Amino acid sequence: PPLFSVFSAVPSSPPPKVRAATGLSVANRRCLALLAKRCTALQTLRLEDPGIMDDGVLLNFVKHCPDLQELDLFACNKVTCEGLRQALSRLKLSTLCLENLGDDLDDEFLEQWPSDSANRIVSLNLARCTKISDEGLACLTKEFPALACVNFDGILWLTSEGVCAFLQSKGTQLTQLSLDGAGLDDSVLHAIATNCSDLSSLSVSFCDDFSSLGLPRLSELRQLDRLRLKKGADFSGDAFLQLFSPHTLGNLTHLDLSECSQLTNAGVMQIAAGCPRLAVVNLSWCWEVGNEGVAAVVANCRSVKTRRRLWTCWTVWCHPVTASRITTNHVLPHSHTHILSHTQTPPP
Repeated sequence: PPLFSVFSAVPSSPPPKVRAATGLSVANRRCLALLAKRCTALQTLRLEDPGIMDDGVLLNFVKHCPDLQELDLFACNKVTCEGLRQALSRLKLSTLCLENLGDDLDDEFLEQWPSDSANRIVSLNLARCTKISDEGLACLTKEFPALACVNFDGILWLTSEGVCAFLQSKGTQLTQLSLDGAGLDDSVLHAIATNCSDLSSLSVSFCDDFSSLGLPRLSELRQLDRLRLKKGADFSGDAFLQLFSPHTLGNLTHLDLSECSQLTNAGVMQIAAGCPRLAVVNLSWCWEVGNEGVAAVVANCRSVKTRRRLWTCWTVWCHPVTASRITTNHVLPHSHTHILSHTQTPPP
């Protein structure tokens, strides 16, 4: 394979100062073994094909790359809990992604996490590790003192009580938080606003069980740079007006309100006026958003046009002034998600 030839040509002494290997599409274990052997200064590792990673490959990297600090094991289902535990006991990781790792990763695994490793972990992605429950959260609260960035998306067995206890314990230490909103209630939104004032990124999927009463509390998170609230069907138009009231969330650069079906033009216009730094906006399936809302985003959020990052539902129509500045070239491809010029025929 070409990569094998490349790594073979790399001198083994002195070792090259390669700090990161990310997005590698490696066809076989031979290439990975040579990569680990040649690039002993690696600090970051993420593979494009998780199917090639197993205990043997992982422990080979551990053996040759003791300075690894960031490890992404997304969907590496061949890695067992025992292999992972051995790796954790020998590495000094600060960032670890275990997203969609498999059914074996549960509360018991978190409880048996090597203590030296747990003390160093700052960023932990447990998304879609579906066997984790409130007991696992309690373990993270007690045994992981440095945690600042956590991803619990797709974990369905967490309760509002368990999540609130975790948020109250970590408080302003948290800077990034991702949750699955299914089964949670407004008390979680209140706990976020009350305890986590230093959040720079908040993502909540499946917000169906939250109400308009809790949503405005998030306006207190003045440090937010990224906000994602997906599928908030019960969030009213008035609640969005309160959330984005003037001088609240002006630091936002990324906003995703997809499937918040009660969001209206008035809400989007207020967002555009109060969040001029926005560069990425997702309003997919926000059926009440029309010309006026889109025009306001284009007029006030200059980075959206420059970076070509605006999603809206296909029902949006552009008046002549807006159409001259928004074309299909300005819209990121997305199923059922296009901005059409005023001269086009609507889709069936």
